[in-house]
Amino acid sequence: MAAPLAEIPKQERRYFSAQGFEKLGPPQPKDWLAEHKESGQTFAQFRQVTQARPTGKILYLRPVGAMGGQLEATRAYCEVFFQRPVKLLPELKPGKGRHDFFVKKYQLLASDLLERMVPDLPADGLAEVAVTNVDLYPSEDWSYVFGIAKPDKGVGVFSFARYDPKFFGQSRPADWEKLRLRRSSRVVAHETCHLFGMAHCIDYNCLMNGVNHLNELDSRSFFLCPVCLRKLRYRLGFDAGKRFEDLRNFCNKQGLQPESEWLGRKLAEKESP
Repeated sequence: MAAPLAEIPKQERRYFSAQGFEKLGPPQPKDWLAEHKESGQTFAQFRQVTQARPTGKILYLRPVGAMGGQLEATRAYCEVFFQRPVKLLPELKPGKGRHDFFVKKYQLLASDLLERMVPDLPADGLAEVAVTNVDLYPSEDWSYVFGIAKPDKGVGVFSFARYDPKFFGQSRPADWEKLRLRRSSRVVAHETCHLFGMAHCIDYNCLMNGVNHLNELDSRSFFLCPVCLRKLRYRLGFDAGKRFEDLRNFCNKQGLQPESEWLGRKLAEKESP
């Protein structure tokens, strides 16, 4: 049996401690794990997911409809989160859709978008993720979905729509753009990690927890737990310390103070003997 963290250089191993992460408690009614029974994924199991090993070097983002300045913030976040160049592709035209009965909003069919993305993934693509301000639904028997990925094809799609309080007819708080950025960053990173073979985390409060609703999303960590971070590093091969520094710089620039402070504490942890 391989030694713990054997594939990670000694100087990086301190970044994979569980310090700063809470164990995931019992789910509340309507939470993801209350409605979806999952067994989790160990690091050993993750290493066996061969179809999700990326061969390209560039992560591509594809807007669906007008996105405004939030598109650049998403691009910059993905670049530091995955430690890979992130480029924009031409806009993908909206396709099939419907008017949702519950929120009275127009929605796009996520599976239709994914099908049209598959043939267009560039040869040098690590993965391709579509982003939109229009609400999404995955199939006729689901009311909505935050995002969805097709790991075997290297494509995913997610929506900003429900991260804006105005979507539900609510007033926007003064810091609503930071709230939207926190929510959208979590989901775009989560869905893209699925493209690399990472399953939902059921051990820690982690960015890779499954979520069913906004309250659950807001309660989840902005960061990968040590097990999930190890998976991502194994797949992409980045320097964990540089990644934490880059994430802290991004959070400082965007005014995400609690996240920046958490990263500062992580960077200050002492090296293992």
